[in-house]
Amino acid sequence: MKKLLFLPIDLETKIDNNEVISNLNAIRKFHVWNFQALIDTSIGPWNKNYITKKSKEMFPTLCKAIELLPYDYICNAKINFQNNDRPMAPHLDVRRESAGEELWNNITENEPCGYRIVISGLSNTLKIHLKDKIVTGNMPKIKTSIYAISQSEAVHHVEYDINRIICYTHGYINKEKHEKLIQKSLNKYNEYAVWSDS
Repeated sequence: MKKLLFLPIDLETKIDNNEVISNLNAIRKFHVWNFQALIDTSIGPWNKNYITKKSKEMFPTLCKAIELLPYDYICNAKINFQNNDRPMAPHLDVRRESAGEELWNNITENEPCGYRIVISGLSNTLKIHLKDKIVTGNMPKIKTSIYAISQSEAVHHVEYDINRIICYTHGYINKEKHEKLIQKSLNKYNEYAVWSDS
């Protein structure tokens, strides 16, 4: 059975991208990314967490957009941008050994549920690896800045884009709200959807 791996999301948000870019102070590093955590880092990215008060003050429109995503609990939210001139190698965003059994089960039962918000950069740098080919996870220009990716099954890489800034999120999904949002988004953005080969 084919599985949905990537889909732009039909969600009304008003994110002030300049607010994010001007307040960004990403000093932590993770592979090719610099990032700024929006959560309480003492709790860690795999536990039930929250967006900190400081993050809400620095990035109010972005944090309001995150609150609209269909999570019961947020575990990780961070702003990423590329820190060198090489692409992000093919990878999965979530693995069972990192997530733990409860979060892993919630994620795998609700894929695609890795919600990402594009702040800036090209709309065609996300590449998804299927069995025999690599396809682009294209974003519709202007209409939406949010997409969902299958964190546990969509092997993907990101081509180098010096201007790419995204907000990465994962957490415990509210199944009912998530399924409604995915169906609504499929109705609008089906032509952009990426499905597995089998």
